[in-house]
Amino acid sequence: MAMRPALLAPEIVLFLGGLAVLMGGSFLPRTRQWLTRVVAAAVLLVAATLAALDLPGPAQVAMEGTFTVDTTTGVARIVAALGTLVVLALASDEIAGTPRESETYALLLFSTTGTLILAGADDLLVVTVGFLLASVPLYGLIGIARTPLGAEAAMKTYLLGALFGILLLAGVTLLYGVSATTPTPS
Repeated sequence: MAMRPALLAPEIVLFLGGLAVLMGGSFLPRTRQWLTRVVAAAVLLVAATLAALDLPGPAQVAMEGTFTVDTTTGVARIVAALGTLVVLALASDEIAGTPRESETYALLLFSTTGTLILAGADDLLVVTVGFLLASVPLYGLIGIARTPLGAEAAMKTYLLGALFGILLLAGVTLLYGVSATTPTPS
């Protein structure tokens, strides 16, 4: 089996786009942070387009059999990217001009990347990475408003996420201990 990283193009585009938005937002003045929203929207459209291009093809395996690109993965990629684009559109008035505008867009892109990884994961260790990448940015998004209610919500979400993360890792460890392998059952 081959690595075939090109099959993960939507995930790579989203992650690199999140990094670009995060870094770009650090150097842009507060009055020009809207550019990061444009970049985030463009990245989401590119990721959805790349996923749509792979959709009609046969099922393919990447990363030594730990990631599968098939119709289900393709549909999940498109839905997640376009869903995040809808969130950007609906929340743009509320997010625009806030002190953490670019960070919000970057966290959304990172969380969407994790969702896409979960969609194609064919190995329990990749499921774990996808779960963490999808959930950890959301803790930051929940508490980004810096209000007492936001802090409480972020803490509760973090504690529940940590509990489920520990249970997931314990389950993966137990299955690996019993079977000496981590691929998901097909």
